[in-house]
Amino acid sequence: MRIALFTPFPPTIGGGATLLKSLLPELSELDIQWYYLQKHGASSTTTNCLGTRLMGGPLLQDAVRSCSMWISRGSPAVERIAHSMSADLFWVVAADEGVLVGLSLAASGKPVHVTVHDDPVCLFSRTKRYRHLVPFMSKAFSQLLKAAVSVDVVSEGMREFYQQQADIKSLVVFRYVKQLKKFAIARKQREGQLLVGHIGTVYRELEFRRFIEAIRAYGEKVGKTVRVLKIGQSREFEKVQADHADIIDDRGDLCESAAIESLAECDFLYSMYPHGSRYEVFRKTSLPTKLTTYIQSQRPILAHSPADSGLARIVKEYGIGTVCSSLDRNKILEAVDECCLVDPTYERYEAVRSDLLGISHVTALRDALSSARLA
Repeated sequence: MRIALFTPFPPTIGGGATLLKSLLPELSELDIQWYYLQKHGASSTTTNCLGTRLMGGPLLQDAVRSCSMWISRGSPAVERIAHSMSADLFWVVAADEGVLVGLSLAASGKPVHVTVHDDPVCLFSRTKRYRHLVPFMSKAFSQLLKAAVSVDVVSEGMREFYQQQADIKSLVVFRYVKQLKKFAIARKQREGQLLVGHIGTVYRELEFRRFIEAIRAYGEKVGKTVRVLKIGQSREFEKVQADHADIIDDRGDLCESAAIESLAECDFLYSMYPHGSRYEVFRKTSLPTKLTTYIQSQRPILAHSPADSGLARIVKEYGIGTVCSSLDRNKILEAVDECCLVDPTYERYEAVRSDLLGISHVTALRDALSSARLA
């Protein structure tokens, strides 16, 4: 069976690509070709690149193009992309223009399996550029979910949300991690220093700024030098970094094996979701890809998030860190204190790996893709 996997992003960029790349080797018996769009200004020599993204680029051009495309739920460019792929089954990641490509394929009678990493309606609502298009994305995404022969989602929270909101049945598929490394030597003991790790994106400046201000105060309180290890790039992180550059150890982009080794040396690792009702669906349904890297690093996680987030639920349920649901400095200080004291065992990280990142989810996805062709 030939399967065309379509993503509006290239295989080299972002958490979504990381998730997919962990799954594909385990689906090698299926003939899967990955087609994608390249970001504006980039070039690709691979035959599977179907051109430049239909969204993004210069603001005025993007505004005209995106409004027309979403209001009409399609465009000649969308049709061109859909018709340029040939397969028995089309596997579409429902992000940005991927939603419209999936709709075009379904409308022409093609079987479509849909993957949702982040709720695309929430993603639009979080941006200034596309917020006015939320009603059009909402309608298109709802139509795609109903037209799909099968759907997989990134978290149990997302599965429950689509079941309750639209009566959509889906399976949960996150990243696949075959096994955890057993670190032969415990992390180095650093007298007089506190090392905090972070990789990837910070979703909002406010929470992270409050955390950095609190961690500085914590260092002064206990007489330790604070260092925050930064891996990857994030606009919101860098806004805060500009004011606190003296405590940031910026490692740039690292391959995952090197990132895991670096994060494993930290006292604890930081992850966040924004507070407020505007972000409620996002934090309840999403899971950060960094969580999978943190689990492999086997260090306590400080989940700076309202308690209703999927991240907070996992950290609390498996006992692999501390949840801080406050923006108050004293509450953050208490959470830092607690996180510095916890030291989860290998067995706890292995339990969350097996449940969240294990082979059973890959098997379920394989069965869904194999069955979708016959639907």
